[in-house]
Amino acid sequence: MRTRALNAMTNHEIETYLKRNDVIFIPVGTVETHNPLPVDCEHVMAEAWAKLFAEQFDAVYMPNLMYFCSGGTDTMCGTVKIGMADGMKYLYAISRSLLAQGFKRQVFIPGHGPSRLMIHPVIHQILDDTKVPMLFLEPNYLFQSKGILPRPSGRPSGSWKKFKAVSDENGMGDHAKMLGAYKIIGRLDDVPTGAEANLPETIRYEGQHHNDWFPE
Repeated sequence: MRTRALNAMTNHEIETYLKRNDVIFIPVGTVETHNPLPVDCEHVMAEAWAKLFAEQFDAVYMPNLMYFCSGGTDTMCGTVKIGMADGMKYLYAISRSLLAQGFKRQVFIPGHGPSRLMIHPVIHQILDDTKVPMLFLEPNYLFQSKGILPRPSGRPSGSWKKFKAVSDENGMGDHAKMLGAYKIIGRLDDVPTGAEANLPETIRYEGQHHNDWFPE
């Protein structure tokens, strides 16, 4: 296939695909402050997973579903706040449209904590209204259950230290997954590096720099 991103496909390509398969991966993310990463980083994580799964299982994926409930960062200037109820109505409408188009197997991938809280009632409502079951898939939990990723033991230091042991030789830990996600979807240049990211005023818990994962 020329592309598996639904928005980049032509109508003819979508019709041709639906003749042999009906699977679509739907990453659901947020746009919120995530110092020092771009504000869409948690959606990018979900989109990268969706792209990889689509390539593996001869499916397509739906980018750009990123404006949803952010949760605890609503007071920050970089956060686009969408109410939980509004997000659920929007996601429900999209799912019903995809179902009408022929995508009978929809796989929702959350990109942020509140995303899973929103996806669950949506797929339950879809089942009630259409009798078509949808799938909720959280890759981190899936791979932790398979032993591919370690189970986090405490936050924040425990899980990050474990990720640093398994992610890469530079010890970038969980952050390596973020960088990998941007690379997978072709946007690695969007991530600030060096002096752009290592700002003295960007402090996280315990007085440490939140950007200590960035290589100089």
